[in-house]
Amino acid sequence: MRKTKLQQSTFIIAGIIFLTTHLGGVPFTDSMDGTVTDTATNLTWQKCSAAEIPGGISGDNIYNATCNSTARTYTWSNALHYCKNLSLAGKTWRLPSVNELKSIRDSGRCPPCADSTIFPNTVNSAYWSASSYALNNAQAWYVDFAAGGLLQSNKTSLFRVRCVTGP
Repeated sequence: MRKTKLQQSTFIIAGIIFLTTHLGGVPFTDSMDGTVTDTATNLTWQKCSAAEIPGGISGDNIYNATCNSTARTYTWSNALHYCKNLSLAGKTWRLPSVNELKSIRDSGRCPPCADSTIFPNTVNSAYWSASSYALNNAQAWYVDFAAGGLLQSNKTSLFRVRCVTGP
């Protein structure tokens, strides 16, 4: 059955409204280009973990809210390099600070400690931040999305990555 332009437009508008959700009272908007924006902080996040492929428009679904494939792990220096060289949605990306990364943690959903409607397929694992550990420069902070903790580890450890852009 063929849909009219009005039906298609209504479906798209309803989908956009549906894709705007709240995580702990903080609104996130799915840009449907592989990114989500936290409208409270004005940070834009990579929807999928590093090396995953975001879903897209498929048939009558305006957005296939999945992340395909498996998230890779990176050393801290490789995580910095990955984000710096990420080509996504025409933006300049970076590895988030520990405070930025913990802002998307939702301890009420553990595990994983992230809203799966906003960040689908988030691995119950550690994610690197760009923040070095002040007491030992060979270590950096990470957020554990399995339990919600903030911890530090050697920069040679292999953890997951989610990049950010914005202020």
